[in-house]
Amino acid sequence: MLVWGHGGRRLRDFGAVRVFDCPNCKNRSRWHLLRVEKRGHVYFVRFTYGKDYWMACEVCKVGFELNEEESKEAEAVIQKLEDVSSGKATKDEALSLISESKLVDLNRRLELKRQA
Repeated sequence: MLVWGHGGRRLRDFGAVRVFDCPNCKNRSRWHLLRVEKRGHVYFVRFTYGKDYWMACEVCKVGFELNEEESKEAEAVIQKLEDVSSGKATKDEALSLISESKLVDLNRRLELKRQA
């Protein structure tokens, strides 16, 4: 007999990484990078079977899912932020990676959403 279940989702907020004008609440606000993990378990062994990355407005909590390329950039940013918290990297290194990443181009996506 196999005991299977799913533990739902686990949300992790990596903090504000960009400042954008929100198309929903019309505020200029910080946008947080989020990772949503889909989780399950067999007997009592838990595992993650999928990850989605999102950017969400700090004020109204509306956001959008990142595509595959943006998700790879997000993963690199997350790794650098974790390196900063563990002392392996400086804050300036993390800020330069964020400013050079594709996450900067999300302003264009927000502008297209605003026009739609």
